[in-house]
Amino acid sequence: MAAVLAAASLSLAAGCSSGGGSGVQSADSGGPASTAASAPSDRSAAPAPHDYTVDTAASVPGSAHWTQAHQRGQLVVSIPHSGTPGVASKVNGGDRYSGFDIEIATMIAADIGFGPDRIRVVPGPTMDSAGGRLRWPNDVDFSVGLTWIDTGDGTQPPFLLSDPYYAGGAALLVARNNDAITTTTDPLAGRRLCLVEGDDNQEDAKTAYPQAVQVPLPQLANCEASLLGGQVDAVYGPDLDLRGLAAERPDDVRPVGPPVSPPGLAVAVPTGETALRDAINASLRHHIDNGDWQAAYQATLGPSGATASPPPATREPRTGS
Repeated sequence: MAAVLAAASLSLAAGCSSGGGSGVQSADSGGPASTAASAPSDRSAAPAPHDYTVDTAASVPGSAHWTQAHQRGQLVVSIPHSGTPGVASKVNGGDRYSGFDIEIATMIAADIGFGPDRIRVVPGPTMDSAGGRLRWPNDVDFSVGLTWIDTGDGTQPPFLLSDPYYAGGAALLVARNNDAITTTTDPLAGRRLCLVEGDDNQEDAKTAYPQAVQVPLPQLANCEASLLGGQVDAVYGPDLDLRGLAAERPDDVRPVGPPVSPPGLAVAVPTGETALRDAINASLRHHIDNGDWQAAYQATLGPSGATASPPPATREPRTGS
């Protein structure tokens, strides 16, 4: 759970740009200021593949959040992986964001009646500092980039999950010229393995690679720098993020799979919003079937050299991230 929630703290309050395909403007462009930490990267992201046709007649009967968004004239979306190149990062150091998760959010928004100029990105679900409980921000309509979690106390997380939009999990990143590590099944005996400190991935890595020497650092970007500098042999983390890093530096690093743990990523909606979740599922299936999903992946994460296919059409409905 910590892995998801730590990533959520990197989201920015922002308004979405209305021109040039999908893009999210930073708070400096007029959106409300965020109390979350600044995104760790302003590196350029791949351009959006294309605009998505907005269904101006769309409605989601039975969804209180859709009704509120329609009344306020703005859809509020959280992107937990904000700041990761290729996933959700600044475009050319400017005030717009793009990436695979941004594309997913924008195509869904279009299908339920919101163009890119009517989307605002805010921090996602976080841990309540007082009670240590998972808290869903009241104004967030949906969040892109969550996976199933166990709250640890028998309670249900405050949201429902869509069908997965991405079927990955934790994986490795290595230097491009590293021919010794070619699969995640390598035991990494004696290898220096970098990961984000204080993250659930730390425990997962201990289980998956008990013979590796763990090197915890504050952020994934720090691990990438250590990898490029030769201080570590591999980086362990969410394969979507690792593919984003590799898409930015394909000549220097490469992702290694298959995923060690394959929970997949989904879109979360507040508890009780089954109508909105169903509309999101229909949107995901539509954009998978018409090729938009594949085009979005190729334009944003394709440069990593790692291929991907859309996840299966459906799964058993689950509460929780």
